[in-house]
Parts: sequence; C-alpha cells; structure tokens
Amino acid sequence: MPASETIETFMDNIKTTLRDDSTFGPNVKKFEYIQDGNIPYIQKTQVPYVGIAAVSWPEEWISTGKRQVVFTVRVFIVNHFMQRETPIVGSGASIRGMTDYVMQAMDALRNQTFSNYLSRPIELSPSASETLEYEDSAFQMVATITAVGNRIFVP
Repeated sequence: MPASETIETFMDNIKTTLRDDSTFGPNVKKFEYIQDGNIPYIQKTQVPYVGIAAVSWPEEWISTGKRQVVFTVRVFIVNHFMQRETPIVGSGASIRGMTDYVMQAMDALRNQTFSNYLSRPIELSPSASETLEYEDSAFQMVATITAVGNRIFVP
C-alpha cells in the first residue's frame, strides 16, 4: 500500500468526520484540500472555512514484514469577524469564537481511529490563532490543528 494512497485516505477521513459531525459540520460553509501554508483567498460568503493540508507521511520498517506510516495533516479553520476580541472567545451562544470552532473540531476528531484505519487514536495539537486584517475593516482569523495518525500495515 503506497503511502501516497494512505495520506489521501487519512485526509478523506478527517474531512468526512468534520463535515458529518452534527455540532461542527453544519456551521462550516466550505471544506477543501489545500497546500500546507497556502490558504487561498476566502470570500466572506465562504466562512467558516476548513482547509485540510498534507504535511508529511514518512514510512519505516518496524518489524519483519510490517511498516508504519505516520501521517501529519494540518486543519486550518478560517473565519471573518468585525471585532478583534469576539473572534477569539465568541459572545455567548449567539456568536461563536475561534476557540469554539477549534474545540468542536477537536471533539469530532478526538479518539478517532476511523473504523480501525489507524493503529491507535489520532493525536491532535491546536496552535495559536493568527489574525490578519481583511477587507472592509474585517479581520480574518486562522486557527490550526495538527493531526497525527499512525498506521501499521503489511506491504
């Protein structure tokens, strides 16, 4: 099983899990695969937005006849806001902040093996959000979750 095929399966599993999660999925307007670190221009009508990027997928022999591939994928969550503080923590139940989106995405992915596709549950690491000025006095906030999955297989 070539690693290039398995990274695609890993990314598909992440996308499907996030899209189908009843808390997170309905709030996201666009899911797509992107190049790592290259978030495209996102229109206001496309946020919240999720970009999924492959980072690495090295393989190694772990025993006679068994190989392990370690997938690393970044999930970028993007939203636009008119105020700087609200995007981080939200404002009650009516306005979700980036911490809400990150926690919902992590809840959807936490402990996933994708029907035993992975050899152990996915590992998740959120990182700090980045705020960029956008058009019309709006701010674009980008949060990143790094997802790592291990798969042991017989070639």
